[in-house]
Amino acid sequence: MTRQVSSKNSFSHSDKAYWNLKRKIITLEMEPGAEINEAALTRVFGLGRTPIREALFRLLSEDLLEMRPGRGFFVKHITFKDAKDIFDTLLLLDKIAITSAVNFLTADEINELSQINGTLKGAWQNREYLKVALLNSDFHRLIYNSVNNSFLCSYLNNMQNHLDRLTYMSVSENNDRLRCHFWQSIKEHKEIIEAFREKNVARALEVNIQHIKNFHRTIVGFGDISKNEINFYTRGNGESAVLKEDLFSDEKEAGYLE
Repeated sequence: MTRQVSSKNSFSHSDKAYWNLKRKIITLEMEPGAEINEAALTRVFGLGRTPIREALFRLLSEDLLEMRPGRGFFVKHITFKDAKDIFDTLLLLDKIAITSAVNFLTADEINELSQINGTLKGAWQNREYLKVALLNSDFHRLIYNSVNNSFLCSYLNNMQNHLDRLTYMSVSENNDRLRCHFWQSIKEHKEIIEAFREKNVARALEVNIQHIKNFHRTIVGFGDISKNEINFYTRGNGESAVLKEDLFSDEKEAGYLE
């Protein structure tokens, strides 16, 4: 389940556009509400319209973008109400997933969870915040994908797409409260893994419920609940990030954009 680093030749043009756009969305370089300029993307990526559209529709299917009739694609907002709905639903569906995972997870998959959590701890110590968000996502998606229920897995993975942005936002903020929260999250992951090894459903559920509630309390610390706004911090002057070609210079240097 852990993402494997692939050579650039193994990526299709659509994959390259998808992963680079997704990275910009998760790291908030493409801010919630930003308009997607397809013409600018074809120029920046040096690709035709078809792979760009394929990437955009893939992100639309993951609920990270929205399409407005007559206007095109926009990065989807997350409000406090959205976050509350996500966490409330997560508490219900994760209960099913955790209960099933106790029975379905193999020893190899449990070991993989442990490896992911160890790598996650190292990424956190090294302040590799995008890697932290993606590894945290991998941890939970491995559990979801183990339960042999395609509908449940689909709903949970969709919610995880939004949680990836919230995770990045929370871990990349430099304050003691958030640092303590994420160390606690890594500890809770370890406790969940041990509960899986022991096939202890009650313990796994107890820790996971606390894990979700702790994250929700952390997100409440961002923004103004009365205005239903989460303060995603901004980069630059608030212009649509996708129009700034220099944002993609690191991908060009790494060989992901040709």
